[in-house]
Parts: sequence; C-alpha cells; structure tokens
Amino acid sequence: MTSSIPVSEYHVPVTQPPNATEGNSSALEEEGVHVTIAGLYDYAGFPWAAELFNFTARLINNHEDGWFDDVLDGVELRYDTYDAACDQSEAVSNYLEFTRQGSPPHGIVGCRCSGPTKDVAFLGSLDEIPVVSPSATTPALSNKQEYSLFSRLVSPDDASGEVGALITVLQSFGWNRISIINTDNEYTNDLVTYLKNAWEGRSFGVDVVGEIAYTGTVKIIEGSEEVDPASVEQVLRNVPVDKPAINSKVIVLVAHHQHGYPVLQKAQEIGFQPDTIWVGVNAWTGQFPPPGTDVSWMPSVPGYIGIAPYRDLNGAVYQDYVKRLQEDQRLHNREISDGLSYWAADRTVDSILALSMALSKTPLHQRRNGTAVVEQLRGLKFHGVSGQVEFDEKGDWANPRFEVLSLQSNDPSVGWISLGTVVPGVANIDHGKVCYAEIGCVNYIPSEHYPIPWPVWAVAFLATLAVVVFKLCLVAFLYIREKHKKQPLKEQVRLLEDELRGIDFKGEAVQQRKGKLYHQIASLLDQPTPPHWTDDHGLVPVPVRSPEYLAVQKKMRETMNNDETCHITALYRVQNVGIWSYYVFRKNQLANKYGVDINDSDSLTELDVWHGTSYLNPDVIYNDMQEGFMVNYAQQGMYGRGIYFAERAGYADCYSYRVSGVAAPDESASFHEQSEREMFLVKLLVGRSAELNHDENEGMAEACRSLVAPPTVEGTDGLKYDTVTGIGDSEYGTRVHVVYENGRAYPEYLVRYRKERLHPSNRRRRRAPVQQVTCELDSTATTISCSEGSDAAVGGSLTTAATTSIIMDGLLPLPEDIQGSLTNDVVGGLVAPPEDIESGLPPPSSSSSAVWMYEADHGSWEPFGEIHQSQIEAAYERDPSCPLAIHCEPWTYLIDFSEGTQTNIDHPNNRQRKIQRMLLE
Repeated sequence: MTSSIPVSEYHVPVTQPPNATEGNSSALEEEGVHVTIAGLYDYAGFPWAAELFNFTARLINNHEDGWFDDVLDGVELRYDTYDAACDQSEAVSNYLEFTRQGSPPHGIVGCRCSGPTKDVAFLGSLDEIPVVSPSATTPALSNKQEYSLFSRLVSPDDASGEVGALITVLQSFGWNRISIINTDNEYTNDLVTYLKNAWEGRSFGVDVVGEIAYTGTVKIIEGSEEVDPASVEQVLRNVPVDKPAINSKVIVLVAHHQHGYPVLQKAQEIGFQPDTIWVGVNAWTGQFPPPGTDVSWMPSVPGYIGIAPYRDLNGAVYQDYVKRLQEDQRLHNREISDGLSYWAADRTVDSILALSMALSKTPLHQRRNGTAVVEQLRGLKFHGVSGQVEFDEKGDWANPRFEVLSLQSNDPSVGWISLGTVVPGVANIDHGKVCYAEIGCVNYIPSEHYPIPWPVWAVAFLATLAVVVFKLCLVAFLYIREKHKKQPLKEQVRLLEDELRGIDFKGEAVQQRKGKLYHQIASLLDQPTPPHWTDDHGLVPVPVRSPEYLAVQKKMRETMNNDETCHITALYRVQNVGIWSYYVFRKNQLANKYGVDINDSDSLTELDVWHGTSYLNPDVIYNDMQEGFMVNYAQQGMYGRGIYFAERAGYADCYSYRVSGVAAPDESASFHEQSEREMFLVKLLVGRSAELNHDENEGMAEACRSLVAPPTVEGTDGLKYDTVTGIGDSEYGTRVHVVYENGRAYPEYLVRYRKERLHPSNRRRRRAPVQQVTCELDSTATTISCSEGSDAAVGGSLTTAATTSIIMDGLLPLPEDIQGSLTNDVVGGLVAPPEDIESGLPPPSSSSSAVWMYEADHGSWEPFGEIHQSQIEAAYERDPSCPLAIHCEPWTYLIDFSEGTQTNIDHPNNRQRKIQRMLLE
C-alpha cells in the first residue's frame, strides 16, 4: 500500500515498479524516487499495526512537519503489509508472494513471533533484504551466520536480556524456588530452556542456583490460536500442591497474551492454589484481556507480577508522536486513542523509522544491497518513540531495560502499575507497592515456600519434648539471670555484640533479631530513645512556635548561602527506634574504641550536620527499620563512595530532594526559589577524622575520589580513621564529613522548606573550578583554535600543547546545514531536562559565547549536543556551586561544575567524564 491512499484503507497493495537491474538507468531512476518497506505482522495480535504503518509512512513522507524531516528527503516511502499470523507457513507464503512478484521491497519490518521471524530473516539474508523485528526475542536470531541481515528492537530471551532480567526480579524478592508453566510454541519453549538453564546454574555468567518445583507445557489446539482447555487443567492438576515440601507459590507463566489469560482463568475456575504468585514474561505482562472480554473470573486483587520492555511514555518524541496521531484520528473521524497501546507498538514505529533512516543513509546504487543497508542500521543512534534506539554488533537492542509491573486490581481503568525497573543483574524495585492474591497489600514479601505439616506421632513427641525443654529452659533462665546480675554492664553489652558479630547471613527473621539486639544494647546503655520523643513512630510534626522548631530554623538560616534565605514550611521529628538503636550501638563502639563515656559527645565529635538525598525520596531513609543512611545508596563523589554530610545547610541545599506535586505560592518566582525541598538535619558520629585536601594536586584528587574507606592512621598497626573530612566548596569553605559504613548517622529532623534570594542585583558570582579555555573561530566556521584560560583548575587540557584545533561538528553558530544534523544529537548522553528542572534555570546571558565540551573515550574533546548547551550554561550562570541533574532515559546524569565532571549516576560503575567550558572570541 502507498502512503497516498486514504487513511481508512490499510490493505491496498502498492503499485509495483519494473524490476531494477544493474545498468538499467530507468530502473535506477525509479529506485531513486521511492523505497518500499514490507510489513509482516500478526493482524490478530497487532491490530493497531496497519494504522501505525500508514501514519508513520505519511509522517516520514512529509518533510515539512518537523518530524524527522531529513529522513528519505526527496524519496517517497511506500509500503505493503501482510499477515504473518504467528504462523511459519503463512509468513513464508506471503514473503515469497511480495518478493517474487515484481520488485522486492528494500526492507521488511516483522514478524511478531519468533518462529515466523526466523524463517523470514533467513530468506531475507539470502535475498539481501534486511529484516527488523519489533518483538521477536528468540536467542537463535542472534546467530549472524544464519541471520546476517536481521536486527531487532528487543533483547534476546537469554541471560543478557529477558531471562537475566526475570531472574534478577525473582532474586530481588528473595525467591529461590519456582514452578514454570508454558504454552507450546517456539518462543515459549526457547525462553523456558534458557530460563531453566540459568535458574539452575547451568548458564555461563549467571550466578544463581535455584530450585524448580514443577514444569508443565500447555498444548495449543492445532490450526487454532486457542489453548486446549483439557491440557490446561491437566497441567494445573499436576502441580505438586499436595507436597508442600517441594511445591512453590511462585509460578512463572511463559505465554503470549492470547494464551496467558485463558490459563489464568482456568486456574481460577478450578480453585487452583488461590495464593499463587503468578509472574509473567513480556508477551502478556502489561496487557489486559481485550475490551468486552468477561473478566468476572479474575480475583479482585490478581497480584500478577511481570516484566515488559521499558516504555519512554514521558519522552518528548513519544508525546509528540501520540499528539500527531490523535490529531490525525480526529481529522479522519477515527477512534481517538489515549496513546500507543503496547510496548511493541512503540517499537514498531521505531523499526519503520530505523529502517527508513538506514535506507536514507545508504547510497542510491547500494539500496538493493542488504549488507550495505544493515551497515548503516548498525551505526544508528537516535531517540525514538520507544526511547534510545541503538543496535549492538549482533543487531540486538543495545540497551536492554525492563519495567517491573503489577496488576493489583481487576478494574481495567486501574490497570498495571509500575514497581520500578530492572536490567540483568540490577533491580530498582519498590517491593512495598506490591499487592498479592489472597494476602493483599502488605509491607513484607511472602515466602514462596509452603509450611510443612508434622505427622501425628511427631506432634505428640514434640509436645512431650517441649514440656521437658521448657522446664530446662526455665532453670537455665533463672541461673543465667542470676549470673547476669553479677556481671558488669559492659560484659552484658559485649555478649550481645558477640552475638551480633556471629550473625553473618541475611533474611527477614535475621534482621528482626539484629534489631532486637540493638534495642537491648541501647536499653542497657540507658539510651533507649531521646527524652523529648513522643510515643509515636515515624514522622512527628514539630509545632511551629515551639523552641525545637525555632532552634532548627535558626540553625538552617545561619548556614544558608549569603545571598539566600529559607522558610521552613514543615518540620518533622524522625522517631524510628530501629535506626536510633543501631546509632546507639555504633556510638558505643566508638566510645569503647577511644575509652570515653558514651555520653561524652565532644570526645566522640558528635555533630549536627545537613544531608540532601538528591533524587532519592527521603522516606527510604526514615522508614528503614535499622540502617537509615545506607552506603549502597551512595554515589561516587570527590571523596569516594561514601555518605556525605555538610556543616552548612547552603551546601546540602544543592542536593536537596524536590517535593513533587507542591505548587508554588508565588507564580512569578522561579521554580528553584519557590518549589518545596526537603533535607535532613542529622546527628553524626565523626570520631577521629582524616583531614584531606582534595584540591592539593591532581594526585590527591584522584586518591580522594577512589576512597571506599577512611585511610589508615599513620604510626598505627592498621588502625583506620573513622571519617574523612574535606572542603566541599571554595567560596564558603564548607566542611564536609564522609562516612563509609552504616549506622553512624541518625536523621533527627526532616526539614521541608522554600528558598528566597536576597538582593539579586548585588549577588556575588560564584565561580566553579571547571576547566575553561578561550578559543577563536576561523573564517570557515568549522575549526576552532584554543588555549587554556586562567580559570582552569580541574581536568586535563585539550592537548599537551598550549593550543590545538578542533573540528566543531555541532556548535553554534554554524551554517544551517551543519546545525540540522544535530536535531536529535545525544552526544554525551544528555537531553533536555524534565520541565520541572528546566523551568528553574534562567536563560543564558545574551553575551554568552560559551560552548561546553566533554572528554571522549580516546582523550579527544567533543561538544555536547546543541540542545544541551544553553541548559548547562544557564545552570552554570545561575549557581556553579550546585550540580545540574539531567534525566535521559534510561539514565540520569550529574553535571558537577565544582568537580568539572559529568557522572552517570544510574550506571552500576558511575561512569564519569571530564567537562570544560570553551569561550569563543
């Protein structure tokens, strides 16, 4: 079908041009004015695909609408769509039809299912036709010997993709025994094979050895897309529900959407194991039974958990595409959708776009050369409807990331909710948001194991034994109590500490036992809780006119920056016995270490300091049952990977948490002045501190950045300092204390506040030690010669010489044709920040000619993308002492002007690069 047909007619085939042969000038001319893409998908499974093919092709063919106008500029995109029906014979038949009659397409988007996709990808490799699938996941397609021209916008179902992510989710819940039920097709059988091998420790690179209680395969009726009800019932009845010693509550259901829900319905109808925790794969997770389908069988709290490829629903490209689609639907009187209905829809659009981009970049005479087109495809990197689009060397999705979802209600309007995200090996999940079948929404994770009943004789024996043991324990208790009365206090504490040291394994019960021991120690030391606490637990509001409130406000205002003041809008005392007991335990350890009294705060150097949690919600800290501030949430900073506390509120304000959903009372004020923020006033046990000067020299700076523990005290046999203390900023000389272990700080108050600037016209400009160079643009506007400026203090120079030349492929001002290439530039990993961040940044100075650069992998300096220059410069002009956080799915980056660095704070290794500011003259 062509892009010029009416929007309601989705299945009219395109007029086939004459065969193009080498040396045929008319055929080559015909090739130059259009390209053809064939769509092979499952009409039943992807009912939206016809509309998206038509609309996306029309967007690409319109080179004046601002939507990827440079793609196939001057070339018409034509397309045909065919039904692959998730059936191999159907897919091959249609493939042969559109490739053997007339002129074959330049590329294929499809199929939906792995089986048909393998056949089509194999034939495409023989015919030099590239194939891009938005959804086929079998690992076999990564074999480039057989499928050399195949690419996909999903990851394979192995340890590097969905299987690895699924195992990471199961491990995050602490489950190590599962059952597996799958339907019988190539996709599900492949996935189950990889899942079983990985789960039982038979896959290279997967560190897990779990148990599989049961596996069962459901048959699909031959010649139909329906599961066999008798097979479903048989599989469910074979689950070892009568053998609790080997059974599991957790069942991984590996099935497509149209098969998964009938299995779940049959389980409900026959009363199968009602407390089952069903875990889904991406083929059905995130979807609901089709509208009009009877869902009365579904429990009110289904409790299903699963993973699906991450969707960039808040991304600018996605939002723009949906807005355009809705306008088109309204114009042509079609049903207006709320958005793209499924993750595969996002990737279908990007598959069409990626293939069109690759054809656009391929020279005219090579567009029938599939290898040449795939070479261009592998080099693509752009932000599409689904997020970042990039292929690895095998043609697989280069950035596998999944969303963890939960179906908490049978009401379709509620739908699936997000629990967080996961990549293979790393999970970021809020387990407290999960609701489970039969249990409901609880603040604990249920075990996958069932309790094992005792035989009658064992119960009788144990009852007798219990009486005997009770009497013996009573005698022992009386003896131990009398003995403990004679023991000094320190000896009792030592015994409890010894027991704590002997607990070296994890688990909910173990954590509870630790908490009780800490509480016992605090009670023995006569420090159960501070005397001004009430009987409440959690956040306790502090009255506005109380001395406690006024003291905190005074302390905060006295330590804000000179040109700023603050207004506390709410003050909460944190009353958490678990965290407090652990803090007392650490305090007693320090007191014993230095031979001082636990109440001697001066000798222990117990300070009131400030801490901002940046993007981490403070409730993670004050709701924790034991640790509070935890090193595993810490990011790499100028003094290594530790927990940072500042003596000045003005310094911690840069890292304060922005409270969402709180409107500013004065709409004329900037976001940064009026938005509500939160940070903690903290009690910190400093102990003996190592004073380090991060700015002494580059060697010292590098040594500080690599710290994971305090250094050793000179002249001792391995005794380490307790804390590292350094200067956080040069203007105020803020002292920053860094600890590298949990329990050393107690979040005494959570302070919610707004900021206000004082005398902005007389405000002193705060300088940051980011490297600065001065450059001249040559007459061609393509080469810049630079020399280091006097402000350079952090980072390396452009070269070892005093000057250098840089080819500027992305800086302003440049000729219009060069600027156009930067529309979707994401060099350095940054894109426009979220609206709430961006709105708080003042526009850059009109006289500013600064350009921001980052150090690339091979030591060269590259410019940030055009869209990011003004954002970074605006933040620098506003306040270079405060870092700038910019979110780009799937990462968050921190631009730290004080350090002269850009850090990927979401990456497991916190990838860091140097930055510099270039002034053009």
